[in-house]
Amino acid sequence: MYINVCYRRKDVSENVPDNVVLLYQVGRGPCAPSSSPFPLKLETFLRMYKIPYVNDHSGQFSSKGKTPWIKYNGVAVADSEFCIEFLKRERNIDKEKISPFLKATGRALQKLTEENLYW
Repeated sequence: MYINVCYRRKDVSENVPDNVVLLYQVGRGPCAPSSSPFPLKLETFLRMYKIPYVNDHSGQFSSKGKTPWIKYNGVAVADSEFCIEFLKRERNIDKEKISPFLKATGRALQKLTEENLYW
């Protein structure tokens, strides 16, 4: 179940049920994901693992001064990669049967893309 609603109010965090991710990201189209790669990565992860989430496009930045970031059951996490790792631990979904070689290859490609091909 996706709870993909765009909020622009500051009190949105009071309306999010338990076990639903509150995803803070820059604005996007009503039917299209963000054109920024890091919110796109995080939102794609949420959709792939069918994690319910609510978008907040109020422009609120994380403690690091960046977006995207999340709140999950009262815990704020900044940086898309930290958010994904946190959700994997919290929801116990890192049970992929992938060989260490394939995990390493995927990690290398991820870092190449995010650090060297971005912009």
